Amino acid sequence: MRRFLGYWLLLSPAYLVAAALSSWLLLNLVDVTYEAFVAWLLVPVAQALALAATSRRAPLLPAGRPPLLALALLASVLAVVAAGFGRPFDARWGFLGPGQLQGNVPRILAILAGAAFVVTCARDRKGRPAVASLGALLLVLGLDAVQPFLASLPGALLPGRGLFLGGLVTWGVLVALVFAAALAAQRALEETSAWAARLLGASLGVLFGALHGALLQLFLHPWLEKPWSLLVPAAVSVAAALAAAAGLAAFVDRRESA
Repeated sequence: MRRFLGYWLLLSPAYLVAAALSSWLLLNLVDVTYEAFVAWLLVPVAQALALAATSRRAPLLPAGRPPLLALALLASVLAVVAAGFGRPFDARWGFLGPGQLQGNVPRILAILAGAAFVVTCARDRKGRPAVASLGALLLVLGLDAVQPFLASLPGALLPGRGLFLGGLVTWGVLVALVFAAALAAQRALEETSAWAARLLGASLGVLFGALHGALLQLFLHPWLEKPWSLLVPAAVSVAAALAAAAGLAAFVDRRESA
């Protein structure tokens, strides 16, 4: 995941500048249509995926015994997400129903992941600052299930800036913090729990896809409405499940090595 994000961070601004310059030089205007926006989102991702895939040397799955408890949690959450897809308007299980189950699933999983990472750090000093920072951040985000605060952050921190600009800055900084903390924790976990590191990397990959899906929906084009609008919240739940599975895998590995 680090390799992919490194390529993407280089290619995304390069594509934006190249597209703007070519549009200006050839047409005397800068293309700001929705199609240009989509191309800027998707083309660097495809390029980074191709480069990361061709330069990858490590096996897809790490060596060692799979963490059965973590995989069981992941399978359970996938079943809940599948139920939300199958019955999107169901009062209890659906993503579009009046119930709060699907909305609270990623928050509860964030609390579980954060607690697992924090407890893991109490057992071993190696990599403690990075893993503990991620655990604390996930715990704070998960508390939104108990006392909702994430939706009001832009108005509280940047009053008068509007929902779009305030949300872009506030939630953008928050997302950057999550990725930075998770990448640092992944590097630390690679030395102590290969499965936890790989699951955490997969969580970041799914979260990255969910963020791009949310950006594609900014203009609410008809073809992005139901059922495609269900993909973003489902992906967030899967990303949270992978993070929680990584926390459990790290906890189990540290307990067995103690």
